[in-house]
Amino acid sequence: MADSARLAELRARFRLSRSKEKEEEAQAEEDPRAAARARLAKRLQGSRGRDHPSSPAPEKDGDEDDVVKDGGEDKQIVEYEAMREGGVDGGFIHFFDEDGEVFQEEMVAEVFGAPKQHTHFVDEEALPDGTFSLRPDQRNDAHDRLEDAEEQGARRTSGVQGNPDDKSVLTVPLSPTPMSVVIRFQPRYPNEQARPKLLAGVSGSLFALPSFSGGYLRWDDADGQCGYPAGYQPSQTKLPMAPREDIDTAPCVEAAGPPNVSVISIAVCEVREIIVTGHSGGVVCVWDNEALFTPTNQVLEGEEMWACCWEAHNSPVTAVAITPAGEVWTGSMRGSIRVWSLEAALQGRVPEGYEVKRQGNKSPHREVRFLSVAGNGVVWSAGISSIKLWDVHTKSNTCSLLDEEDGNTESTGGYPRKSALNRMAGRISNIGRGSGKTGTTVKISAMISGRDGTIYIGYESGMLEHYSFSADLEFSVETGASVQTIAVCGPRIWVGLSDGRILICDSLGNSICTWQAHYSPVVSLAEIGSRTASLGQDGSIILWPSAHPQGSHTDPRKITYLRDVRSSLSTRRTYNVLGVTWNVNQTRPGLHAFRNILGGENGAATAAFVVLGLQEIEMGGASVISSAAKEKIRPELQEQGNANAQFWGEAVLRVLNNIMPNQWVRVGMRQMSGLLTLVFARQELKNFVGEVETGAVACGAMGVGGNKGASAVRFGIHRNYICVLSSHFKAHQYEIQGRNENYRQISRKLTFKSRANRLFDEAAEDDVDSPDPYFEPVVGHALKDADVVLWMGDFNYRLDLPYYNALSLIGENNISKLLEFDQCLKQVRSGEIFADMDEAPITFPPTYKFDKGIHDRMAYDSSEKQRIPSWTDRIFFRGRGNPQHGDLSRFTTVESLAYESLPDVVDSDHKPVRSLLRIDLPIVNEEKYRIAACHTLGVFNSEPSTWVQDTALEFGIGENAVVYLQNTGGQPCTFALVLRGEEALTGWISVNPTAGVIPPGMQQAISLSVPSTSSLDVVSREINIFLDIFSMSQYAPGGSPQRMKKRFHPVQITFNPTKNGTGATLDAGRQYDESELIFF
Repeated sequence: MADSARLAELRARFRLSRSKEKEEEAQAEEDPRAAARARLAKRLQGSRGRDHPSSPAPEKDGDEDDVVKDGGEDKQIVEYEAMREGGVDGGFIHFFDEDGEVFQEEMVAEVFGAPKQHTHFVDEEALPDGTFSLRPDQRNDAHDRLEDAEEQGARRTSGVQGNPDDKSVLTVPLSPTPMSVVIRFQPRYPNEQARPKLLAGVSGSLFALPSFSGGYLRWDDADGQCGYPAGYQPSQTKLPMAPREDIDTAPCVEAAGPPNVSVISIAVCEVREIIVTGHSGGVVCVWDNEALFTPTNQVLEGEEMWACCWEAHNSPVTAVAITPAGEVWTGSMRGSIRVWSLEAALQGRVPEGYEVKRQGNKSPHREVRFLSVAGNGVVWSAGISSIKLWDVHTKSNTCSLLDEEDGNTESTGGYPRKSALNRMAGRISNIGRGSGKTGTTVKISAMISGRDGTIYIGYESGMLEHYSFSADLEFSVETGASVQTIAVCGPRIWVGLSDGRILICDSLGNSICTWQAHYSPVVSLAEIGSRTASLGQDGSIILWPSAHPQGSHTDPRKITYLRDVRSSLSTRRTYNVLGVTWNVNQTRPGLHAFRNILGGENGAATAAFVVLGLQEIEMGGASVISSAAKEKIRPELQEQGNANAQFWGEAVLRVLNNIMPNQWVRVGMRQMSGLLTLVFARQELKNFVGEVETGAVACGAMGVGGNKGASAVRFGIHRNYICVLSSHFKAHQYEIQGRNENYRQISRKLTFKSRANRLFDEAAEDDVDSPDPYFEPVVGHALKDADVVLWMGDFNYRLDLPYYNALSLIGENNISKLLEFDQCLKQVRSGEIFADMDEAPITFPPTYKFDKGIHDRMAYDSSEKQRIPSWTDRIFFRGRGNPQHGDLSRFTTVESLAYESLPDVVDSDHKPVRSLLRIDLPIVNEEKYRIAACHTLGVFNSEPSTWVQDTALEFGIGENAVVYLQNTGGQPCTFALVLRGEEALTGWISVNPTAGVIPPGMQQAISLSVPSTSSLDVVSREINIFLDIFSMSQYAPGGSPQRMKKRFHPVQITFNPTKNGTGATLDAGRQYDESELIFF
């Protein structure tokens, strides 16, 4: 029990804290956002006071807790308040002392409820002052919940207040992959098909840009059945398909874009159903409703579909934005920003541009990366490492969050210099993480405006930040990988990362879930009604449920159902593969050797694929150094190979086509110093083979030399993936553990990366200098992801017995006895290497080491070293899955038909080893499976319940016209708006807000005004303008996916210059409940 002095001390301390809090709230009572942030700051300081290593521990007497105790009974009183203020979805737990004074306040994240709704963690035992007591048997449960909330809050917000160097890192384990619909797989032929970089969703349709012709690919009904009509039968109906698209792509159409330029930026106006694109040649294109939604049977290949196209800049247009007043803002690679009339462009006229400048007639940035329009109409622009704000009416720079030239914040009027801006400048100048670091700055990699009009910014360093209308920092978190793209889907923030993950956060920055969505960086995200589309850098496009995908969309029953459906839609196909491994010892053999290797009974004539793993095609320090440089700087050159590699590629292809004329093509090649992997396929399989990726792991000199390690090629056949490796392990009799380590290192590090070389082209050197010749994903397909693996090589495992004993057993052809001394088999049986792989039974004598050029099958090493004969050259293989368990559509088998050496080939000190393998693969009817997956994801109709109080208003200079938009539905809705009318007026009208979110049962006041200082006071006639308000239902957390419908509310507003006054008095942008509304 605490004595009276201790009790008085506690009361004094907590009352002093409370008085300071009331003082702060009084100062911010006109700004509910500031009040919410102040409470958040207090909460954060409390959590850091307990947990932050730099914070001193609070002083206590012994083990006594700071809990008021009196008469042996705890008198701590708890009140739990759920709030929704200033965009903060959360709640606070208030701890009262026995006098009813709050002595502690704790924040609880993710509390959703009506504003100012109070609940209590207690029984129905009320105290006289109207609060409730917390009984001792309930305190532990309440505190457990509070501790969990504290951990979540501290983990996500440690960088928002206090020390500006603090950053929260979202360390979230991977979640189960939710159900999805793949509408476009990785293209089989990257240089012959569209390589889109941007996605846009408009009215239920998904657009991917650019298409192969420079325009767009369009998938209709992407939020429904993905273009498949009800009752569709593949055998009876032919659906439209864009030229060059793979046969397993969902039905789509293509519209051509401007010639000789590529789309690199995009802006979408959902209200008008318009897309504006910026292009590499300085061109800007406006695609109106007619251009975007031409019926599929009327879109012709190469037809120009845009409404207007003009040259806006003399350098690539890297950023585009559309304002509610009908202006198009464009930014260029050379740092210029220009403003254009959207109405003129929609009428087919080339608009006149206005150049935006900073003070001193300076360009806004060195390079403009992004443009976004906030909910208060302010335009945000981002350069490489700078952010600036612009007044949409005066076109002047009102604020700079960071200047990339001097690294300091500056304020040029309009906005005061805010502490949030200074904190951001300090953080940006001190961040040293990720690939985005350049000197002392961080590169901005993404910026968007959310549906509520606030701004989200992502950095290559992995930081994600959220800003309010007034440029105050709401939260800042680290995602763990470079931020590539951001989308706001309902109340959730979707973040596409460079490692292929999608991360979903709530409105406070708390992580909800993350999963591996692609095997290349996620470069674009777009919401289309009930679904969100993601685009991988490899060109694949996947649709995910927008409404909390980790809810019902990871239901094991539904996942099992889809797995069974996929299995039922798969058929089987077998192919023979001829695999050859050979350490060539720097020789270039003659035609006889090639015919021995590729011909004969078990040769290429019986195979659909031929794969070769070669070692020592070249040797020496110069080769190792040159290869290491290429791997670091230009790895795509390794896919073309040097002169030695090209000799082998051309020679093998020539012999194959001599055996079977004009029936073989080369699929892929990968060199690393003396290692070379080659893959060839029958011409008839061209439409089914593709998605070639390559990789290599060096294990040689100093751990980076390419003389040891593996080169590999990965390719797809019917969307099954086969990996072929050529390896050379550490030499010498005693280096068993070194060879085991080579195996482990390759298994762990080998990653396949996409390439842009034209497939099936034996001379693709011209592709090296083409744009974007080589993708550089941070994460790629690993060896474990393959459906079939063929691992060939000179593994250098030896026989553990004397030289002459080995010769004696070989002479007796006692293969089984020799195998008892094989190091490789011993390591395999112990599980050290190739534990999940098979090797066919060995029936041939050791393949190493021979005297070169001697036609004698016993001509093993006769030099003074007398190296022990060994099976150094081997071929291992595996399939995937178990037919008794799991998805049969992913089940593959590999069977050996023949495994032999070729003793008559004497060009090297190794004998070639070849294996004829039969692989059994599933072929899934992707079209039917996609229809089933769309149905399982579910599509429900939901129309927003919104209405406008007045549809005709009048106002003059200095007055406000107020429009009230009410949400009468049961879930939140978002709104956005545009102005239509005479440009002379719409350019001066101030609208606040221009976008936002309205909770159920609430109304939003939208204010329109013309400043009394504007030049419109000379207008002597009435002008009618129209305010088009667009509303759409929002997803409730954890709710079902809903196919979103839009509702339009046109409002006619008359501007009367003879009418003058102060206008209506209201808090612009505030949301009112019905009892507070005043109708004019």
